[in-house]
Amino acid sequence: MPAEQLSDDLSSGNVPAFNYVIPDECHDEHGDPPYCLDSGNIGDPQDQKLVTIGDKVLGDLVSKITNATFWAKGNNAVVVTYDEGDDNVGCCDAGNTDPNGTGGGQVATIVVTNHGRRGFQDPTPYNHFSLLQTIQRSLGLGCLEFTCDTANVKPLAPLFAITGSDSVATRPVAVPNLTTPTPTPSEPTSLTTNTPRAGGWSVVRSALRGTGDNSLGAVAASAPDDVWAVGNFLPDTATSNQDATLSLANHFDGKTWSVVATPNTGANFNTLFGVAAKGGKAWAVGVRLNSDFQDRALIEAWDGAQWTIADSPQPESERNILFGASATSTSDVWAVGDQEGSNGRFETLVEHFDGTRWSVVPSANPGTTDNHLYGVKAVGPEDVWAVGQQVGASGPAQALIEHWDGRLWSVLPSAGHGTASAMLFSVTTGDGGVWAVGQTDDAVAGSRPLIERFVDGAFANVSLSASAGSIFTSLWSITESHDTVWAVGTFEDVASGNNEPLILRGDGGKFSVVNGPNPSGGAGSDILAGVAGVGDTVWAVGLYDTGGNRLTVAQRHQ
Repeated sequence: MPAEQLSDDLSSGNVPAFNYVIPDECHDEHGDPPYCLDSGNIGDPQDQKLVTIGDKVLGDLVSKITNATFWAKGNNAVVVTYDEGDDNVGCCDAGNTDPNGTGGGQVATIVVTNHGRRGFQDPTPYNHFSLLQTIQRSLGLGCLEFTCDTANVKPLAPLFAITGSDSVATRPVAVPNLTTPTPTPSEPTSLTTNTPRAGGWSVVRSALRGTGDNSLGAVAASAPDDVWAVGNFLPDTATSNQDATLSLANHFDGKTWSVVATPNTGANFNTLFGVAAKGGKAWAVGVRLNSDFQDRALIEAWDGAQWTIADSPQPESERNILFGASATSTSDVWAVGDQEGSNGRFETLVEHFDGTRWSVVPSANPGTTDNHLYGVKAVGPEDVWAVGQQVGASGPAQALIEHWDGRLWSVLPSAGHGTASAMLFSVTTGDGGVWAVGQTDDAVAGSRPLIERFVDGAFANVSLSASAGSIFTSLWSITESHDTVWAVGTFEDVASGNNEPLILRGDGGKFSVVNGPNPSGGAGSDILAGVAGVGDTVWAVGLYDTGGNRLTVAQRHQ
């Protein structure tokens, strides 16, 4: 049930005998960007801000429970516990079959009873199996797995002892309003050094900001000497907030890649997911967090001299994010994503730039609970394609394909994928028609690469070679250049656990795997997230690591 159901039950007095509450990652002090603040090192300002958010939610919840009409009646208890600590310390058979007996570290566990002990601290060693064992016994259930180990695992009975004390209705304690530090880093720039070649592709030295994680997620070009790639980086200078995620833009001038400064705003989370380029100008889209830690669409515009944050619509109350962008001219730019209202329903978000201002264009929402757009390709003012995912009331999630005809957005049926869920991340057009890529997921086959092609007025699945990745494979981006279709993505090397680059080449509607370069050399993951063609050149961008920080990667096919 959603957490709101407990509030309704407490108000009505119809409270179940057992309630198990799990906060989401924005409220359990873990953090979950881009939806909320990211966690940091223990004790630093950003992590402390996240802790205060969790403390407030917990205090309000316990107060709501102990002030409910049922609380004073019978014998009731609230248990508050964390799932893990910051080391592997364990006790009382917490490690189970581990001969070293390691657990998840020491954690705080508090039991609040209505008629029990007050201020009591129990020195008995307990672990999470002890709590589960206590729940089982309270509800008259048998034991499960290691809760049956009564020699080592003991119930928390002393903490639940009934003394007849009066029930107390708690009040939440005020938490401090901690300000998250604003990043103003002056990061050094450098170029990557690994430049392998394979399969007609060559890795070109790409630009980095600082020595922390850098990554690229999208690429676009208006000319061979005007190529943009965007993503994010983590600052690491002593004067910066090292927990921040900041926007990153790389530019290729025909000879070399360099970092171009981009503005950042909000509560230390800015990232760019998509980019479009035309006529010497560029537009990058993504998301930022505002002062209330709500997602807000981020659009940055390059005017030929500098990047600035564009004044763009911010629809819906909870969040809005832009994932993809495409342009036919400097006065015809499209961006797509999703938005969430107070009812929790996700709807598609389409925004358009007419050369003067950005505006929201109404788009279709066929899914009953969720609708998302991840990729867009603008062919002309009356021909724009967007792809993503829709979720209905029953059955698996399905791919979402929409088309703009100059008047309105309409939904086109996907090819269908049986019992597997499906999503599309990128779309392109060319002489070969319309192509869209993504992945399907099911419990047996895992994640598999997906390509759909618009043929004879309908989308059809494209057959792919069995060698196109492993059981964990995704295609993130697609482009067509000179009658050749290129799709890039990742697959997991099951033996090493690393993500490896996947490049597919399509000729005449048939795709083959290209064994491209691997800049990590097998020491870490290599991910290709974006691909774009310009002239006789195709660029693919992403990231790689050699066991340390993530580094940008830009590779070229000529």
